[in-house]
Amino acid sequence: MVYMEPASRVDDVQREHFGEGYLRRRGRFDHRKARRRLRVIRRYRPTGRLLDFGCGGGELLVEARNAGYRVVGFDLSATVGSYVRQRYGCEVYWGEPARLDLVEPFDVVALSHVLEHAVEPLDMLRSIRHLIAPRGVLYVATPNVRCWEARFAGWAAYEPYHCSYFSPSTLTAALERTGYQVITLHTWEPLSAWLNVAVRGLLRERYATIRRTVEGDSRGRYRHRYRIAMALLTALRLGTGAALTPFRLLQQFLLKGEELVCVATPSAGDGP
Repeated sequence: MVYMEPASRVDDVQREHFGEGYLRRRGRFDHRKARRRLRVIRRYRPTGRLLDFGCGGGELLVEARNAGYRVVGFDLSATVGSYVRQRYGCEVYWGEPARLDLVEPFDVVALSHVLEHAVEPLDMLRSIRHLIAPRGVLYVATPNVRCWEARFAGWAAYEPYHCSYFSPSTLTAALERTGYQVITLHTWEPLSAWLNVAVRGLLRERYATIRRTVEGDSRGRYRHRYRIAMALLTALRLGTGAALTPFRLLQQFLLKGEELVCVATPSAGDGP
């Protein structure tokens, strides 16, 4: 496991990146990602109560509800949590995780790109264990620091708000140490990964400047140009990813894909 961000700056960095600007970046591809993640979850718990811990834009909540789950969301950000509640009508809590202590346990708890934001990820894993019902599962998706893209400065997961990075072995060890038993672990290599590395590597600091400009564009002055640029970039991502399919499949087979995906269940007994 690799730690990146000094704890003294984490709260400020998280607030800077996960407000209204973050919500403006969400789109239909986030729903596609949510459906892909839900397909994994359904192999192990096809129905029941699902908690999306760190629910972001609410896409997983919506897709899971459409699939028949009874869903609850949680996010540290009041801006994000209230947005998801108002837009989708889901039961969402925000603020302190202790607010979930009064809620009945869940058949599925999802940590979808949340663990890397935690200064103390082991504490997070321990703190949510009691929220999982008997025979329930924990779903974890997080960047894979052993993916081949991580060798390059343009890797999409190198962000100022990411504090902890895991490899397949360190994620397994972290889960076992905090009272879980791993059921399955694999990696996923998205179509867009290598083009993202190239674009971010070429733009360097300008990439962050462009993103901040778009996120802060509350009046929509740059929205049209941004949408055209994103449409062109999306087409390039899809084309590049399709051309690299044999290479991407090899990455996944070798556990070198960009995203780590794991399903675990609480171990018998009280655990550590």
